[in-house]
Amino acid sequence: MDWNLEKRHGMQKWRAHDRYGFIELNLYELDNYKREINNSFPSDYCSNIDWKVDENVFPKELYDLHLEEIKNYADFITIYISALKGKHLNFIFEITFAGFHIIDSFRKNTYGRALIEAVISCFNQESYNAGKSYKEKYHSPEEIEYQMSHYRK
Repeated sequence: MDWNLEKRHGMQKWRAHDRYGFIELNLYELDNYKREINNSFPSDYCSNIDWKVDENVFPKELYDLHLEEIKNYADFITIYISALKGKHLNFIFEITFAGFHIIDSFRKNTYGRALIEAVISCFNQESYNAGKSYKEKYHSPEEIEYQMSHYRK
């Protein structure tokens, strides 16, 4: 894998017949960015989730439902990249935006798969552009307000 472990930005959705999730993130290797990070992360994890999504954009209940799944998928991605690089790495998955659908975002593995798609978009410009276009079209401030107002009913 030809990546110098510098910070990458990605965003993408994962969608199936009855599932939908969208994640935007920054991905970086912990050792290269320790000085920039104010958070302390436990050393027993090989991947760390830094959730920076406002509860007014993404419901806390949905976050609580999917957090363990996101951690498991992040660990898989970290172990996979570490194997490709031939050394143990620690990554930060800084989630800056998460989109949901009021009906289709509660199923298992939805946000884990969205995480994989977002990481792929970090390295694939076509996927990144598609994710950006999708976010602009379906996760505008007006659409977020609409989703949240219907979610809380």
